[in-house]
Amino acid sequence: MQIYNELSAMSDQALADLLRQPVPGSDTGAISQCKEVAWALMQHGEAGVAMLHDQIHHANTAQLVGIIFALTHPHPGKPLPQESLLAWLGDARDVVVAEAIDGLSRTGSIDQADRVLQLKTHSSPWVRGSVVRFAGQLEPAQARPLWLAALADPHFIVRENAVDEIGDHPFRQALAGLQPLLADEHADVRLATQTAIESIHAMEPDPPA
Repeated sequence: MQIYNELSAMSDQALADLLRQPVPGSDTGAISQCKEVAWALMQHGEAGVAMLHDQIHHANTAQLVGIIFALTHPHPGKPLPQESLLAWLGDARDVVVAEAIDGLSRTGSIDQADRVLQLKTHSSPWVRGSVVRFAGQLEPAQARPLWLAALADPHFIVRENAVDEIGDHPFRQALAGLQPLLADEHADVRLATQTAIESIHAMEPDPPA
């Protein structure tokens, strides 16, 4: 939360008013701002959480993403219904779908894995990347094939997410897929790949057969 220190000094009503202000576009900057404000409002306890719930049906894209982000972290007050997150999986806005998937991840909704994994071929790289992240809470037999396939995704965001997940859950069978990404066109992918390979090499040796 980059500007959280400034927002933490504001009253819950001032934060709610700020969140309600129209934020042009749904780009990274607008979404980051709304996440900051929604997070700060959530810190005001049940009153702030209630204000976030009140804003859901009046929110534009960036505001809704910020509200989903805040309400899918542990908080006092009314929880965000899982049914709402599942409904947003069919939203036409890719950033809303992606945040709903991340929300299901944060709330440990493993029972919804089938619904989420259906989106692994979604047209948006942001959605595909969120599916890759969601797989981090699944059994290795489900997650690993998805991560290996995502290493060859045409969008660097998805490749980087897959590499990050493999780095966090290393397994030796990933080395062959990771090696080509040491020469990826995107520096972030190259750096993440080096870290993931180091994590694999740091694993305990496989026990003798």
